[in-house]
Amino acid sequence: MGLLKKISLVILVLMLSSCFNYEAAYQRKYKSSTNRFLLPTLKYSIQVGAFKELENAIALVEKIRSYNTKPFYFRDRNGEYKVRFGNFVTKNVAEERGKKLVALGVVEDYYVITPENYKVKAGGKDIRANLVNTAKQYIGLPYKWGGTSPTRGFDCSGLTMVTYRINGYNIPRTSREQYKKGKYVGLKNLNPGDLVFFDIKRRGRVSHVGLYVGGGKFIHAPRKGKKIHITSLYKKYYKQRFVGGRSYL
Repeated sequence: MGLLKKISLVILVLMLSSCFNYEAAYQRKYKSSTNRFLLPTLKYSIQVGAFKELENAIALVEKIRSYNTKPFYFRDRNGEYKVRFGNFVTKNVAEERGKKLVALGVVEDYYVITPENYKVKAGGKDIRANLVNTAKQYIGLPYKWGGTSPTRGFDCSGLTMVTYRINGYNIPRTSREQYKKGKYVGLKNLNPGDLVFFDIKRRGRVSHVGLYVGGGKFIHAPRKGKKIHITSLYKKYYKQRFVGGRSYL
């Protein structure tokens, strides 16, 4: 094949790729997942701190991380930083874990968070607004691959997972698993709190997720070297790689 033909072929492939409707392709691929799916709510978690100073919350998270607790902190409406972990089946099981940490001298006290104590009761009318407000509290934090802790940064699905957990929903950990759940939502029908998914490298699989905040924008942890921020879904780069939204509410 001559050089000119090879160049022409490459240009044709690039043109077809730019016109390819990734969203429609993914909708067909995951057609069975377009049915409504309500996320399971969290049961009992443990809270082991509430601080005015961020540094104190960071220190506690680092202290208890080695006890297989997978803790995270968040900032509530009153400006306090709180540390939580776990999803225990019963209150008694949660109590046992809390008492063990006290006995080991890891924490001085603990509080069991019941399903009624979550920031917003699952299904509450303000849940979407609170999901958005929760995610916005992490703006400015750095991206960290595999990260789910605000002390070290978030990766994209870590941000969405923690945002939903704080509000009482037990969402899957990875972007691909998150995409397989929920009800499909197209670009023009998104509501605040829905998750938006992308095939960044165009390899036929979901590789990025963010949380829709309204007005055609979403918040996300983009990539290494970047911080969590809000950007437009209609930005050419993201619009071309958008594969659909998911609603879990």
